[in-house]
Amino acid sequence: MKRIINQLTLVMLIASILAAGCSNHKSKKKIVVLTFDDAVQSQLDFVAPLLKEKGFDATFFITAAGMNTDTANFLSWEDVAEIYKMGFEIGNHTWDHNSMHLEGDIHKMKDNLARVDSALHANGIPKPVSFAYPGNQFSPGSVKKIRELGYRFARRGMQPEIPYGKM
Repeated sequence: MKRIINQLTLVMLIASILAAGCSNHKSKKKIVVLTFDDAVQSQLDFVAPLLKEKGFDATFFITAAGMNTDTANFLSWEDVAEIYKMGFEIGNHTWDHNSMHLEGDIHKMKDNLARVDSALHANGIPKPVSFAYPGNQFSPGSVKKIRELGYRFARRGMQPEIPYGKM
């Protein structure tokens, strides 16, 4: 429940900031990038409907890590398809949410990410063009591999530069 409240608070804070305006000087169109990780159930229950109602786009980065073990708190593949049908981008966040920055992990990336892509495809969702590094960790080798696998965009959070809880 605390996670749901924290996500709702975050969404409302972001919506307030956006209402003040983030503009692209060339087109005067308001632009912001909103992302949500880990396929948490509250993303379908609260976040996606609120963002859709307010007219905001977002990317939901999907991992299967919690889906099979905690069906009460994590999305199903059908839920992910519902978010996609609402008009949101779906990104890949690995099958198992394990690190992808060490040499041994990089060799596993193709199969790991293909499992997510396959599950998405089975539910009517095209192969993602966006990827989020689990645990905010990446390396030159993982960046190269993501490019080789056809992803156009990759992102991570602020850690390790800003420690968790210090933002």
